[in-house]
Parts: sequence; structure tokens; C-alpha cells
Amino acid sequence: MTEDMLDEYTRYLSSLDDGDSRTRAQLDVLCSDMQAFKAANPKCCLEDFIRWHSPKDWIEEEECLSERMQLPDNTWVKDDYVEALKLIKSTELLFVQYSSLLNKLTIGESDDSLVEAPNPEELYKFIIALIEDATSKRDEDRIVISRGVPIFGASNGTLGNAVRRMLERQDVKNGLLPSPSRKQYTIRWSVPRPTANSRVVPQRLFASIEQDEFRLCGAFTEDTVYT
Repeated sequence: MTEDMLDEYTRYLSSLDDGDSRTRAQLDVLCSDMQAFKAANPKCCLEDFIRWHSPKDWIEEEECLSERMQLPDNTWVKDDYVEALKLIKSTELLFVQYSSLLNKLTIGESDDSLVEAPNPEELYKFIIALIEDATSKRDEDRIVISRGVPIFGASNGTLGNAVRRMLERQDVKNGLLPSPSRKQYTIRWSVPRPTANSRVVPQRLFASIEQDEFRLCGAFTEDTVYT
């Protein structure tokens, strides 16, 4: 909680008329503190929280809570009781869900009409669909995680010529490859900049070329020491 929020919260408490209203207004903060303390100390009890949060309400000599903490309508005990009820309700809900699932499994095992074995054709289609889905996901992952490699000599080098000849082949199935809708280029180089006496620093230029537009994105560095 920031200082501004704390000041605003203090002003809000001061604006309340009676003590009960101020006490109820602090329940949210108290509940939040209790939850944080329980998360850090799973096996703690209310007395442990009181000793940490309000040491004056714990009597060390008698090892018990103060008199005001033992009142029947004590807000701290009431708040802890509400949190306990929430946990009990969530546990009861888990038991209901578990019982419902167990009943469904029991009915499925006892009544063969509810569980029909798939025929070979359906099973074959299901397996093929799984394989195609896994293959497509694997190809997408390979494209995403693949890394670029340097092509020495660019398009005139050995590797560049091989790639260019492959793309120019006319014996591709169904004819030539379709014209690309977009071409993208990434150029990286290292040169002394801004002067010839500067240190060699990396540069990068990305180009995206389409039919009706093109985009250039550059990242250029300069040597600020030896200029």
C-alpha cells in the first residue's frame, strides 16, 4: 500500500462515526494480512497470527490471548471463522465433484451401452488426425525456432547459386512456384562509424517489400569514443 493510499484509507477511517463501522472497514485489510500469514506459515493458528500482528494482545507469562481477544464477538476471531467456513465450503465442493465423477465412471463400467468401442475406420481417422495435427505443430515450431545462417557471397556464392537454381526450376509439381506476395531481407554488417578512424561497430537493416508498399527498419550504432 503506497503512502497516498494509506493516507486516503486513514482519512476514510476517521470519517466514520462509530467504532463498529471503523472495525468493519478494517476487515478487508485484516483478512488480507491473515491470508498472507497463513500462506507463509501453513501450520499456524490464530494465536500465532496475534503474536505477530498484535504482540500486546498476547500474554507471554500465561501464554494466552488478552481479555479483549477472548470476547465472544471479537472481530479477529469472527474473521478467522469466516475464512474457515470458506475453506470448508470449497472442500465440500471438491467432494461433490469427486462423487459425481466416480458415479459416472461406475455407470460407464456397469453399462456397456454407454461406452461403445470405435470401429476400425473411426479409429484410423482419429489416429490420422492426431498425426496431422502433431506434424503441423512441429512444422510451426521448427519455423519459429529456426535460426538464420550466413550465406557467404550472397546470391553469387556457392550456396546462393544453389538456392537460386532450385527456385528457378520448372519441373516443380504443378508448374513454377507462385510469385511471392512479400519479400523480406535482413542485412547485417560491421563497419567503422561515423568516421574511418572509429571502431568497427555492428549495423542492421531489415527490408519488407510488397506489391504496393515497402518498409525499412534499421538499427545503426556509432563509436562514441574514437570518432
